[in-house]
Amino acid sequence: MSNLSDLSVRQTLNLLQNGDISSLELTQSYLDRIQALEPKIKAFITLTLSPV
Repeated sequence: MSNLSDLSVRQTLNLLQNGDISSLELTQSYLDRIQALEPKIKAFITLTLSPV
C-alpha cells in the first residue's frame, strides 16, 4: 500500500469503510508526515503527539 497521506479522500474513505485501515493508522500516518516536514515548513506553533 502507498503512503496513506498520499491517497485521495475517496481512497482513504474506502479503506476505512472496508476495514483495511483504522482511524488510528490514518492519524499516525499524517502525524508521521507532519513530523518529517515540519522542520522545513514550520507550519505549526505547537505539535502535541501524546495520545489523549
